[in-house]
Amino acid sequence: MKLTKAAAIFIFSILALPCFAKKQTRPMKYSNVSEAASALYESANTEIASSKYILADTHLAEAYTQAVSVDNRELLCKISLSKAVLCYYTGTDYSTDLAKAMDYASTSDQKDFLLSVCTLYDADLKGTNADLEAVNATEKRIAKNPYYLAYLYRIKGNYYAGRKDYATAEKFYLRSADIHTKECYLAEIGLDWYQIARMRSLNGNKMEALEALETAIKYDRDAENTAALGSDYFAKALVLTKGNATEADKAQAKENATWAKEIFTAGGYTSMSERCTQFLKSIDQ
Repeated sequence: MKLTKAAAIFIFSILALPCFAKKQTRPMKYSNVSEAASALYESANTEIASSKYILADTHLAEAYTQAVSVDNRELLCKISLSKAVLCYYTGTDYSTDLAKAMDYASTSDQKDFLLSVCTLYDADLKGTNADLEAVNATEKRIAKNPYYLAYLYRIKGNYYAGRKDYATAEKFYLRSADIHTKECYLAEIGLDWYQIARMRSLNGNKMEALEALETAIKYDRDAENTAALGSDYFAKALVLTKGNATEADKAQAKENATWAKEIFTAGGYTSMSERCTQFLKSIDQ
């Protein structure tokens, strides 16, 4: 990595003169390394959400190196948590990165807050095996941060969904969506509504599920999230064929699955595109 000019360095140049000689100084300049590392970290999170795991891994590695170079413990904690999530999605062990995140949190200036954030990530990765009491205990410490408060509600939604309490799960996803919408976290809103649709479908509320998916599509389109859009349209196809599907339902399901396949293909999501193909074949059988 190339060092920026006078990166966060305050230099005193003392000439080899008697003690009464005047010190020669240079003005202090502040580094933009942390800012660059934060930008890479944010890009990586967006890429993880879009299933662009290789690119996310590259950006997280770059962000980590830069954060180390300026001893930014808060950012190192957050990067390590994102690396843990990436490991989870790619089927590799995330425990080392989670432990690193907790170590960085413990030595940061925001110890209590960041340790609470680590608790949330740990719970999210554990799913229905999460310690719900530990999650609830973090709420007061993260309440002033809307992003993590919404994350807490989503985690609780995931927890109850895993335990098949779909009505309770939907309530928490709605609370998450409300915060994300108010705070304009565009990349997150679509996922909230996708999960709301899923809960409604599992509860047998077909029409309400389809309405929620239309909302998810709106926000995922605005966010230009290819993987999410493909998933939204494919989910519509699946919901339409649930129960006693009419011929009109099946026709709409074909349209949505076909469009989902095109989206997945355009984005390079081969396995998902193939799932759409198999689904389309099953409708005709």
